[in-house]
Amino acid sequence: DNDATYSEMRIMARAYRVLGDPKFKESFNRGLAYIFSAQYANGGWPQRYPLQDNYGRYITFNDGAMTGVMALLRDVFQQQPDFRFVGRDVQAHCRQAFDLGIQCILKCQIRVDGKLTAWCQQHDPVTFQPRGGRAFELPGITANESQGIVMLLMGLDHPTKEIQDSINA
Repeated sequence: DNDATYSEMRIMARAYRVLGDPKFKESFNRGLAYIFSAQYANGGWPQRYPLQDNYGRYITFNDGAMTGVMALLRDVFQQQPDFRFVGRDVQAHCRQAFDLGIQCILKCQIRVDGKLTAWCQQHDPVTFQPRGGRAFELPGITANESQGIVMLLMGLDHPTKEIQDSINA
């Protein structure tokens, strides 16, 4: 949440590329292990990990939490300059986690009267239904998080028909 984890990981990767100090590489790799362990089997990520018994356990698009993690993973498996030190096995794991995340995004897209619309800030990790956050954050379709998701989907090479339909909706 609030650009945490993935932003710091980008700094660690850049520091390793520029300075070559192995402590930055080790820090980045620990961050990736954390991201992998936090991901639900269905592809989503909670707002906070380890899980707590509150809204932090919901799949979270709020503040770009999930899309920020996914953009980082994409940059790793696409071997962007700051991430060229990452080994092929880890790149493959990043690709797998990213692809699972895409499937989760598609499952979370809200339908109204059977038609695809957009996304909520948080979704239930089991049912994919919209969920509220803090007491004043009621579940509902939200433009800000949805535009971030659509931008991520639009950046995919060779999107499936399902992804195209999601974007067009």
